[in-house]
Amino acid sequence: MPRQGPVTRSVAAGHSNAFGDRGRQADCYAEAAFPRGKQGLGAATGKRGSDGDPKVAEVGTGSKKNRFAFVDITNKGRAPQRQAGLKESGSRNEQNLIPARHQNLQQDIQADLWSRQAQAELNLSPDASSPASLQNAEPIWKDIDDPNCSNLMDCCDYVDSIMQTLFISERQKRPSTAYMETLQRDIQPNMRAILMDWVVEVAAEYKLVSDTLFLAASFVDRYLSCRAIDRTQLQLVGVAALFLAAKYEEIYPPQLNDFVFVAASTYTREQILEMESSMLDALGFQLTAPTPKLFFRRFLRAAAADLPRSQIAHLSALGSYFLELAMIEYASLSFLPSQQAAAAVLLALYTLQRQPWTPTLAHYTGYMPADLKPCARLLHSLFLMAPMSHWPAVREKYAQQSLLGVSTIPAPHILPDTVFYCL
Repeated sequence: MPRQGPVTRSVAAGHSNAFGDRGRQADCYAEAAFPRGKQGLGAATGKRGSDGDPKVAEVGTGSKKNRFAFVDITNKGRAPQRQAGLKESGSRNEQNLIPARHQNLQQDIQADLWSRQAQAELNLSPDASSPASLQNAEPIWKDIDDPNCSNLMDCCDYVDSIMQTLFISERQKRPSTAYMETLQRDIQPNMRAILMDWVVEVAAEYKLVSDTLFLAASFVDRYLSCRAIDRTQLQLVGVAALFLAAKYEEIYPPQLNDFVFVAASTYTREQILEMESSMLDALGFQLTAPTPKLFFRRFLRAAAADLPRSQIAHLSALGSYFLELAMIEYASLSFLPSQQAAAAVLLALYTLQRQPWTPTLAHYTGYMPADLKPCARLLHSLFLMAPMSHWPAVREKYAQQSLLGVSTIPAPHILPDTVFYCL
């Protein structure tokens, strides 16, 4: 693959790798908790009975639609009626009055019902007030979305549907995890790594957003999953993928002649357009695909709920660094984009010496730490080996001060198993 052309190297050396990223506002949320009102069995009437105690309004003694299961539990409705012409006695022990032990029965019933209603609302067992039950209670997660939805771009009413669609779509549009072994005969994983390293350089040169970079990588892998190519065409596939992704994502994408230039004129305009047409046909014109970066933005918002503001920027840059290291590695195709994004958040939190996982992250990602163990270990190994890597574009890009120099942060020597069982 013609990577070392004079113009190609001038692109890498003659310009800074300034990196601009825009925050996508696709992440939004519409899950609100609506408090339920409570209704008692009765209310104080403000009057006093013959015994001096406050009377409680009876419930269910009127129309049938207001009756409760506890109506007439005292048999008051069946009490013998006073016969006409007989003098009433002032004695408290007469047969037609409620016995003394039942005087406060309605109040006791009301208190018991309120207790049961509270337990039902909290989804607790009757003995949930015990310390053991509290320890086993489900952890509380934080709502990460604006309850007032003041930003219309947050799409609060549709966030559940959006995320469910993305989780389904990432499986439907997933590239083959073994196309190098089953389909491609003339290219190897290290050739793909060289190509993706070059794509990172070109994206940095033209200040393309990270969505363009990850979408181009998705196009490359999906195309190579269904079309066998010669190694001389590999860079052409990368050029066409980046050209197509830029037109899809960028407001002002680079022109076709720019891509001819960065490829050191190895391919003509006609060849690039022909490969673009072949790629569209192979993808079935299905260009919208979930990428790790798309999931990462949403998961970052969940992680930020438990972080001080001073560390959110470092978490964002460090997690993005891990994802771009994974993009170059062929083995990362074994993991879904959402898994890569969640594992990047976990490893970044651990590197920054924060709690690696929280109930809020578990709720919004759908993953527990143990689910991310293989992917997180791959990212950790890439982090450790990055200073010695033969493909330096990502490391040099994230060494810039504009990205907080996160690639210069020392990697943890080990990633202990305790990280994956912290919840």
